[in-house]
Amino acid sequence: MYLENDLQTCVFGLVGFRQNQNPKYPALAPSLLVSSSGLYFQDAHPLLTIENLDQALTNYDAYTYPLYVADTVYVTGDKVREGAGGLVYESLGDGNVGQTPSASPDFWAEVPLFSQKMEALVRSSINKVAAQVFQDKKLRAATKTLIENVQLFDGNGSLNDKEIKLGRFVGFKIMLDDHRDLITIIRRIGTQFSQPNPTFKLYIFHTSSEEPLEIVELNLQKTNSFEWSRLDRSLRYLGETHAPGGSFRIGYYEDLLVGQAINRGYDFAVAPQPCTCNNWYKSWAQWSKFIHVEPFEVTPAAELLPDVDGNGALIWPPESEVRQYAKTYGLNFDLTVRCDITLFLCRERDLFTDALLKQVAVDLLNEVAYSVRNNVIAKETRDLAMFALQTQPNGNPGLTKQLEKAIAALDFDLSDLNEACLPCNDAAGPVYKTF
Repeated sequence: MYLENDLQTCVFGLVGFRQNQNPKYPALAPSLLVSSSGLYFQDAHPLLTIENLDQALTNYDAYTYPLYVADTVYVTGDKVREGAGGLVYESLGDGNVGQTPSASPDFWAEVPLFSQKMEALVRSSINKVAAQVFQDKKLRAATKTLIENVQLFDGNGSLNDKEIKLGRFVGFKIMLDDHRDLITIIRRIGTQFSQPNPTFKLYIFHTSSEEPLEIVELNLQKTNSFEWSRLDRSLRYLGETHAPGGSFRIGYYEDLLVGQAINRGYDFAVAPQPCTCNNWYKSWAQWSKFIHVEPFEVTPAAELLPDVDGNGALIWPPESEVRQYAKTYGLNFDLTVRCDITLFLCRERDLFTDALLKQVAVDLLNEVAYSVRNNVIAKETRDLAMFALQTQPNGNPGLTKQLEKAIAALDFDLSDLNEACLPCNDAAGPVYKTF
């Protein structure tokens, strides 16, 4: 697998646009001008000028937005046009009234409609290149699932083993092995509490961040009984929201819990023994290859756990944690571990330069060729754009064929992947192969 949004983020800016110098046409947002490769999309074909694109693409001036009214109260995200044919602005907050958009940058932000269209097109082109590479270079073999829907342990807790609430933060410490090309997905969280918790708050911390990465609110309805809830949260050794390495803390504040947690008799300090009475060893043998789990609790000292109502809770010093290997605090996880080539592709991002340049050019020329705009520039460029995409009468390849060749020319050395994700030959052992 690869994560489209993450791949877009690392590849976006590899090739950029040159700024439009004609004041009659829109200026591009600064993010579109970044080119780490030094190449620009306009160089792919002479038709790809801002003037041609602005006249051939959607006519944003015709979009209907309400005109700004001084005594109207606007909320976050409201869009208005300042005067007939004027610029479009978006409200930056609630209770926004009496602030003229063009003169109030603290209250309004201009919406660059043309730039938004261009950015969306570039991101879509990145996805197309990645999907084609994924298929043509047979990278699917490097994105296998290593474990699928494996629980930390089987069964439910005993009603005689209820955890007495002491105002602590309790949960699991999860440490990932140094596998930069693996992703651990918590598909579901299992809970067993003595009373329903319709607004249960699950906190996800990482040791590199003082604030929680996320606070997930769950609707837990069962009394005393075990229940699963969808979580679908990904943990990575190297992620976009935290420093590489470190460890995660996933749990809850007892002061916010209704009722009590019910423990399952499971000891995380020792490896389960193989037996026929449960699947504990089988599960442990699978997930312990990739993660290490320790139940823990933090003393309820106010200086360690500020803002327990969920508004900016802060992580505590590691020395304040107490390991409690034989407790589960009413929690269980359903885990999947997969090979994730997102970071691998990002490490190889420069290889995408030529293919991305041509993919964006092809997509832009298709937009021009099939434009329904009715103006002089659109009419003149439609046939030229179609001609540029096709193979020429003299046999020279059009941009569509050039794109196919650029993708075919991509060459990845998979030996940089985590060895667990490398394609292998059972008869001969691991094969380090370059496509």
